[in-house]
This record gives sequence, C-alpha cells and structure tokens, in this order.
Amino acid sequence: MPMNNPSEETLAQVRRVIDALNERGARKQAIRLKVTRPDAPLPQTASKFGGRPYLPAGESAPTNEKGEPLGMIAQINCADLPENDIYPATGLLQFWINPNDEKCMWGYDYENPLSQKNHRVIYYETLGEPNPEAPFPNVDWDKYDWPLGPEGEDVSEATTEYALAFETWEQSFLDGGLEIYDQFADAWDEMYPDQKLPENPNARDNASYNLLEPFESDERDYSYIGGYPSFAQGDPRDEFEELRGHSVNLLTIESEWGEDAEEDVYVIWSDAGAANWLITPEALAARDFSQVVFEWACS
Repeated sequence: MPMNNPSEETLAQVRRVIDALNERGARKQAIRLKVTRPDAPLPQTASKFGGRPYLPAGESAPTNEKGEPLGMIAQINCADLPENDIYPATGLLQFWINPNDEKCMWGYDYENPLSQKNHRVIYYETLGEPNPEAPFPNVDWDKYDWPLGPEGEDVSEATTEYALAFETWEQSFLDGGLEIYDQFADAWDEMYPDQKLPENPNARDNASYNLLEPFESDERDYSYIGGYPSFAQGDPRDEFEELRGHSVNLLTIESEWGEDAEEDVYVIWSDAGAANWLITPEALAARDFSQVVFEWACS
C-alpha cells in the first residue's frame, strides 16, 4: 500500500490512474470567466457581475417571499460566449439572490435547496428595449452584506459591477471536488489489485489525498460556467436524493480578491467561499429554470 511521500514509481502509477479516469469521461467542458472592473458603466445587456440588470421595458425585478426585490448578482449574455454545449446559443441568463436575507444566506435554503422563494434564475430568449430604471441591488448595509465590492465602503458599493470575458477550458478529473478521492481509490484498486488502498473510509480518503496532492493545484480560484461545481464544504446532492439529477453547472462564482485577483476586483462569499447554480440536463434543454439549485458555502 502506498504511504506518505510517494516514490517516483508510485507517482507514475497515480498519473496512469488519473489519465484512465479522464479517458473514461471525467473531462468536462467549461468556460472560464475573467472578472475585471470596467472603466465606464456597462450596457444593461452586457455580461456582468452586479450592476444595473437587463429588464424588459416596464418589467420589475423578481421578488423574495416578502415581496421585496432580489438583487442581480450575475447575468450572462449568451452571444458573448465562445461556442459551447452548455448554454443556449442566444438570449440572456440572469442570477438573482436575496440582498437582505435575515439568515445571511443570500437566499440559499440549506434545508430545501430547490426552494426558489428567495433566489431566481431567469432566462430571456430575446432582448428588447431595456427598462432604464431596472434597480441595482438594494442592500441594507447596516445589517447585511453583498458578495461584490470591498468591505468597509459606503452604500455605493451596492452599485458595484464587474465586466466578464470568457475563455474555453476543459476541466479534468482533478477538478471534481471532494468526490475524486473515492473515485480515485476505486480506480487504483482496479488497476493495482496487489496494492489496494485501506478499506477503512477515513484511511482510504487519507491515502487517496496523499497520492493526489502532488497533482492538485490552487489555480481554481476563478469563476466559470460548466465543468464541475466548486463546493467549499459538502455537496448538497449527497444529502438530498431529489438533487442528484442536477448535474449541469450553470455557474460557479468563486471568491476573488487581493493579489490573486484583477485590480479593484473584490468578490467574496463570506469566508472566501464559492457559490454554484445547478440544473438538470432535461430542464436546461427545455429552457426551464424554475427548479435551479443555488448553493454557497464559506471555506
């Protein structure tokens, strides 16, 4: 059984297992988002984080269960995206969360992740004349926070918006989150039956972690579409059986700030966490965004 500080021979075996898993379908298409602060306000139909959202003329923002307006955290204009098999070819997809959530969860219901009462994903198949009065997120900064904009500023940070640029990218087995350790262990035992990893779950996970650690990187702290969601803690699909079909990652927004972010970019989910929006392939094909899972957690 391989131990800590694996040898070069063992590392070569690990690489062969990773390559085998990728060949078996672990690779996933994704689109990386480059987040920057624009020099001037962006058009209402632009792809962006925050800012003034697109709403058709005469239409108001969606509301939470109290009838209060939600805040647009992100919108993706499908025409801006490189060719992909994830999003619709046309239209605009918006992600709305609760800016004044008494539970400080921005609309995430961890007891019922399918609840849409305090968050929403909205798809506009065609774009018309925008409502020039479409609201910025209305945040009560004396009580609550917002993932966009540096801490300690005044209420003007509710108008923070960031421009988005897109780059095609392919995620591999190593981007699969915490579940990669179980998958790796099973594949290792299959390929090297004379060197099986421990059966005890904790020891098995530790062995997988030690073997995979030299191949993992921290270069995942950016937002993206598709690929594997980024769960800062647990995957809600493991707890709720009804969520297991939500296998398409509509959007992951990672925390970005400081030296590792573009200048003047500050995106943070509490303690440097990440947010994910998940949908079933069938609902996505039908352009039905009424049962999207919104989840976020701090690290």
